[in-house]
Amino acid sequence: MKKIVTHLGLSIILLLWLQPKIVRSNEQTFQDIQTIATNGSTNWEFFTIGNNSYLIVANQYNDSSRNINSKIYKWNGASFVEFQIIPTNGAVDWQFFTMDSNSYLVVANNHNDSSLNINSKIYKWNGASFVEFQTIPTNGAADWEYFTVDNNSYLVVANQQNGSSYNIDSKIYKIYELSFYTYMPVIIK
Repeated sequence: MKKIVTHLGLSIILLLWLQPKIVRSNEQTFQDIQTIATNGSTNWEFFTIGNNSYLIVANQYNDSSRNINSKIYKWNGASFVEFQIIPTNGAVDWQFFTMDSNSYLVVANNHNDSSLNINSKIYKWNGASFVEFQTIPTNGAADWEYFTVDNNSYLVVANQQNGSSYNIDSKIYKIYELSFYTYMPVIIK
């Protein structure tokens, strides 16, 4: 799977399951400028906060464990440098979103070496780094999406399986008094 993001004159080509490459384009050719080591990466999310650009990788597996760190990288003008480490459990997706001028990241933790029924987490930007904001129980979480309807903020998680069945409901969460609460299930048959 290939993901291309263009920002600040960089074309970021991320080849999932391989070593991702950061390249610069002069509209005729691509020049490699950086390779980033990963551990079974399944997803990258590019985002900006103020004038700063970031990439976060969802590291899923390091050949012995799913309980590994995912990493945020910050663009320093020449390359992406490691900025922050976040402990994850078989991470398969990151979603960045802003709400009320605040920046958030939510991770889809899929598996922790013994169970698919684990917490995924929302992190909030505190001005210097991301800090844990809320945990949400998930079942083999595969994806998160953020959306708004009529000025209301929602997160939806795609739950994949609970260890005994793939017939598992996904859920929509709605923000209420600074926390996300279950709004409704998305029934999958």
